[in-house]
Amino acid sequence: MVQTTWGWLIVIYLFLGGLGAGAFLCSALAYKGFLGSLN
Repeated sequence: MVQTTWGWLIVIYLFLGGLGAGAFLCSALAYKGFLGSLN
């Protein structure tokens, strides 16, 4: 069976993609008011 190794570029790409998705989700929840209010 052939096993491939991913390079660091792919690892960084996937990490930054997950970080961006998490930031988007947090901002969407904050915009909708699910994380509390400032008042």
